[in-house]
Amino acid sequence: MPPPAAALVETHISWVLLTEDHAIKVLKPLRTDVLDHRSLDARRHACELEVDLNRRLAPDVYEGVGEICLDGESIEPVIVMRRMPSARRLSALLGEPEAPTQVRAVARTIASFHARLEPLPRSAAERVASQGALRRRWEVDVAGLRQIGAGLVDTEVVDEISDRAATYLSGRAPLLEERIRSGMVRDVHGDLLADDIFCLDDGPRVLDCLAFSPTLRHGDVLSDVAFLAMDLERLGSEHLAHQLLGDYWELSNERHPASLAHFYIAHRALVRAKVGALRSQQDPAAADAVGPLSSLALDHLRRAEIHLTLVGGAPGSGKSTLADTLADQLGWVVLSSDAVRRDLGLRSVDLEATDAYRPESTSAVYDELVHRASELISRGDSVVVDATWTSEEERRKARAAASAAHTHLIELRCDAPMDVCRDRVARRAPGASLSEASPDVVDLLAERADPWHEAITIDTSGDGAPHVAPPSRLARPWFAQPPPEGG
Repeated sequence: MPPPAAALVETHISWVLLTEDHAIKVLKPLRTDVLDHRSLDARRHACELEVDLNRRLAPDVYEGVGEICLDGESIEPVIVMRRMPSARRLSALLGEPEAPTQVRAVARTIASFHARLEPLPRSAAERVASQGALRRRWEVDVAGLRQIGAGLVDTEVVDEISDRAATYLSGRAPLLEERIRSGMVRDVHGDLLADDIFCLDDGPRVLDCLAFSPTLRHGDVLSDVAFLAMDLERLGSEHLAHQLLGDYWELSNERHPASLAHFYIAHRALVRAKVGALRSQQDPAAADAVGPLSSLALDHLRRAEIHLTLVGGAPGSGKSTLADTLADQLGWVVLSSDAVRRDLGLRSVDLEATDAYRPESTSAVYDELVHRASELISRGDSVVVDATWTSEEERRKARAAASAAHTHLIELRCDAPMDVCRDRVARRAPGASLSEASPDVVDLLAERADPWHEAITIDTSGDGAPHVAPPSRLARPWFAQPPPEGG
């Protein structure tokens, strides 16, 4: 029986000859804005580098660099790979019952790979993952989509992508510095796609890393795994994208705010949209993906938006219940004035004086609240601050902190009659709350309260828990995971 015919697959920078058992990759002699393969020596070096880098995740797939010979003379280097079964691509398994098991195996493989990598030297990490480097990268990619994708994506969508990315980056310098300092920037895969991951009986094989450009390959480990999360969502498996990041969180030592994962997913979608627009110049069918990918980028940038929410009102008005409910629904951090008062030693039981609510004590509590909130929002966490917020001066400080960190401010005031508040406070069981407020404190704070015209008023006079339905885009991040016990 004659051998089966070989198939030829063409990519932007290579030809791949598929035989029954092997894939033979030949690099095109071309130059782009990120590579130069015009010379034979350059292509040979690129082949050797691609084999070395991809053996990190698929050592038994990348057999080595071979040669095409003519009359006994080498005329072209080639990459020789063991051919993988197409039916075992992760992308082909997404609708199968085994998909969750395979996604967890992939997450384990990626987490183990990242753990083996050495952090980049600080200078190299800053070139790709600092606030300035990421801003320049976004500007280039947005400009590319705007130019190449003209007519394929709405201008308003590109404008909002640009604005939201710039806002996020402007307020998150401490977060990005912390990522660099903690060694999260490494020489990663750079191009994790479900089509290039093969789920075999003895574990996943991850192929085709971004070998030709260290600048594009180097990056935050979260950006690396976010690429695959983006691809799974693009393929209609948002639940598996959720699972991937949750499993990665569990299986790695990497920790991040949910907003940063949204930000990196958005960037990966933007890059794929730009690539789709570029490919559409040769293949018109590629244009179909540009709009959906741009929308995916915008959706995750909206989810990445950082919020500082002030929840105020008299003691007993239900503000703590509302703050806790919002934080639970949205996955945000709660800061409580009662907890801060305890931490500062300003409760009645800690003072010689009995008035823990005197103005100077209150001012110290609010200064600390704003300081802690500022630290959290600059590091990518949205925050709900539970306090009475009776002073306009204290509210101005919170607004200034939100503005400085390019953070969206929400002000909510719980409103219940004073007799209802007094009764609720009086009926609190001893030790059931950190609050030391008494009915007299309710009256005292009401006398001090400045008008709060900027707040949205929430009627909390009823017996049930106060409720505010957050906008759908602020639903709890689908990949937010609590840290494991002891983490």
